[in-house]
Amino acid sequence: TGLGLSTVYGFAKQSGGTLRIESVVGRGTAMQLWLPRSLEQPARSIEQNQVSRPRVDGNGARPTILLVDDSDALRELTASSLRQRGFDVTCAAGGAEALARIEKAPQDFDVIVTDFAMPLVSGLDVIRFA
Repeated sequence: TGLGLSTVYGFAKQSGGTLRIESVVGRGTAMQLWLPRSLEQPARSIEQNQVSRPRVDGNGARPTILLVDDSDALRELTASSLRQRGFDVTCAAGGAEALARIEKAPQDFDVIVTDFAMPLVSGLDVIRFA
């Protein structure tokens, strides 16, 4: 889509860093993403944290998440991680599919987790519809 480079540049600027690009015809392009060093202590690893489990309702039902992402790999990875943490996850491969699922049964979802930048129907469109 051509948006990847501008996304990286925007991330670098928002983070107080910079993106350096050097391109030589016939040799290729090199990119360096420079970010400021954090002065904060590193976060504890998951093994050190006690991972809380989602609360179940009186009937034993777990919270249900509608997960929306047009990237198969990211959607599968995120869904797997959420399921390991005790959530029921319903996946949608894009905004249009998410809108159809929400329209069909809006009461089925407690939370919507969505990618923001998707073609045709964005994550913002999904949230506004919900």
